[in-house]
Amino acid sequence: MANSKGVSNFDFIKVISKFSKKEMSEFNKMLRSPFYNNHSTILILFTELRKYHPGFDNKILTKEYLFGIVNKGKKYNDTLFRKYLSRLYKLAEAFLNFSERNTEPFDYELNILRQLSKRNIDDIYERKKKEINKKLVSKGKLNLDHFYKLHKLCEINGYHSAKNNGSRESQNDLLDSTIHIFIHFLTVTCINLGQFETDLVTFKSSFGHEYDHSILKNINVEYYLSELKKNKRTLNQKDIILIEIITNDLKLNSKTQREPSYKKLREHVFKNTEMIEKDYLLYLLKRMNTFCISEQLKNNADYDKDLFENYKYILENGLFNLEGTPSLNLNDFKAILYSATRNNEYEWLKNFIKEYKDHFGIISGAEIYNYGMAYLSFFKKEYELSLEYLAKISIRQFIFTLDSYILKSKNYFEMGFREPSISVSNAFRHFLNNNEAISEDLKSGLINYLKYYKILLSLKEKYNFERSFKILNEIKRTPKLRNKEWLLEKAQELLDMNSNNEL
Repeated sequence: MANSKGVSNFDFIKVISKFSKKEMSEFNKMLRSPFYNNHSTILILFTELRKYHPGFDNKILTKEYLFGIVNKGKKYNDTLFRKYLSRLYKLAEAFLNFSERNTEPFDYELNILRQLSKRNIDDIYERKKKEINKKLVSKGKLNLDHFYKLHKLCEINGYHSAKNNGSRESQNDLLDSTIHIFIHFLTVTCINLGQFETDLVTFKSSFGHEYDHSILKNINVEYYLSELKKNKRTLNQKDIILIEIITNDLKLNSKTQREPSYKKLREHVFKNTEMIEKDYLLYLLKRMNTFCISEQLKNNADYDKDLFENYKYILENGLFNLEGTPSLNLNDFKAILYSATRNNEYEWLKNFIKEYKDHFGIISGAEIYNYGMAYLSFFKKEYELSLEYLAKISIRQFIFTLDSYILKSKNYFEMGFREPSISVSNAFRHFLNNNEAISEDLKSGLINYLKYYKILLSLKEKYNFERSFKILNEIKRTPKLRNKEWLLEKAQELLDMNSNNEL
């Protein structure tokens, strides 16, 4: 842990602690450039700090020590030291800005085009415009900003044409610019609405109330997208494909058009993977996965194979690692565990857990591995081993807490351990009753799971045919019920087992 006089709380340290080794090297080059930095003191201070990256938790790393590195023999001056760190932080901000700009070369091209127009260098302007248009329209891939980029290009060209008295060309360009920015607005609207819908599945939200009073409720996005597709002058075939994708993405939120829209979206995406930018492709696959998961939560197993294949495609094509750092989260992990076991891909899943256990950010690889292996062991009917792995999990992540309770209850039930079964189900109910963040649908489904879990536990010890038959049918008819398939399986097993005994 850092010394009380340490530097870990300075903004500069917080920022560079997240830099990769390559970024630290690039930042060092920036500090050595007189264009960015002409203070040797700043460079010397960073050179010393760099030795302790990324933790910066060595006890030697105090403010006094660092001040002495750049001011040998002088008494510590807190005001001056803070100026050093403030200057370094400003340079770190400049580096972050530079890094972000490098990820979007299109902005660089547009800035050049804009400057050529302002300086009336028309011949170079025309060549540059054709070059950008070719990259964007002919060779460019579809992404979330596709129509925004077209909007900016048309906007610049519209004002350039107007300046040069090309009124008709100017009007066409400005009209196209308006159409493109409107489609971009609809695209962002679709994405945000999709995220709202996804969040509502698990967490309580005021979105429903806010939505009733927002402009979004009065925008018929689907109608506008349909009308826009008719504009053959402004839009090419690639644009039309993107609008089709956006439209079906939006319809995933519809109560009546979800399933056909999912199928159309999946068809469009996998038919045009080479045409879609990887980050947008990842977004679309995640949207489809959200649909598959939502259907699974309704006890519809029709999309379990799609869910597994979608995740397999993401992993095999490195889409979770586009920016150099893995973007897997616990919800992805849970869905991969579910879909792989549902498709009997046990060996594949075992290899996945081993290979990706360290790819989940702040959660340790050991925790991920133990939970993954506990889940896999249960489906392989290795119940004792599953409990051993669960016992090693120490973190209190929300998703792990829910699933650990469920997994423990199932293991104890399968092993015939009545007392532990009752104990874990009571603890689970207490957790649900005291957690206000869980959505009502999720809580209701889990409370119903516990209700039928305890009934089956009782029937397992003291069998009653009529009661068992009644409960089996109740489970079938209950709409909000988590782990419905497992409960049905256990209820049917009780009936079958006792029917055989009577014979």
